Amino acid sequence: MIAFSPMKERTPGPTPQEAIRRHVEGADDWEWHEIASQLYVWTDRFNDRFHARQMPEAVLSFERMDHRILAAYTLRRNAQGLLYEITFNVKHLDRPLWETLETLMHEYVHLWQQNYGQHPVERNYHNEEFVAACEELGLHPLIGSGVHLQPADGLFAEFLKAYGVPEPEPLAEPKMNPKGKPLDWWADPEKRPQGRSTLHKWSCGCQNVRVGTAEFHAQCLRCGNLFERVSPQRYQAAEQPESKTGDGLMPTTDSGWEQAALDWEHPPVTTL
Repeated sequence: MIAFSPMKERTPGPTPQEAIRRHVEGADDWEWHEIASQLYVWTDRFNDRFHARQMPEAVLSFERMDHRILAAYTLRRNAQGLLYEITFNVKHLDRPLWETLETLMHEYVHLWQQNYGQHPVERNYHNEEFVAACEELGLHPLIGSGVHLQPADGLFAEFLKAYGVPEPEPLAEPKMNPKGKPLDWWADPEKRPQGRSTLHKWSCGCQNVRVGTAEFHAQCLRCGNLFERVSPQRYQAAEQPESKTGDGLMPTTDSGWEQAALDWEHPPVTTL
């Protein structure tokens, strides 16, 4: 299916990535031991079925990230100097197995592209080569943002069904958020996850600023007024009249659940 060239990094004996996997599989007291061990088995299955066992061993990490992020592929070496890292957002590990495996395969295609693709990316972007490789497998990401417009079909769906993974309901059309932006097929268009901002809003009357400290002493150079802190209730009513959080806090940015936010470098880039 895909032409391969020699892997870019080789070490004598077990690679660091393989050693980490062995460590994880024996870490019975680790919070993510069970799901990590399960997903490592699926990486073997992906490698055997779709990549002729030519893919490097991936490092699976688990972190608490922005709610819009499902998982991430680290384009360069991580904080420990390792390549081939796929990081799952622990906020979304309770999804059905089919959805989690689609996410894993999405990141696995990034692993393939960065090692064997003709047009590897340098930032969190899904180019034509990436989309074409996904489509060949049966995944349907949108070029650019990478959102999955419908559940997987084709080879990947047949593969999951062969292992007895329950199949999701098909979609009549892609899901959109209230602003008309495409969502991943599994996302709830009406769901707006809430979050607590650590920034406080201050206003002089002609402009607003947000700062991360409880005390802020400044004078506006435009109107000459001192900045005064605006209560969360006041700016929620002014800026989000449709929001009813019940706690007087502004919601976080409208969730797009976009795959554009999935692929980040160290340090993480700003997501949409």
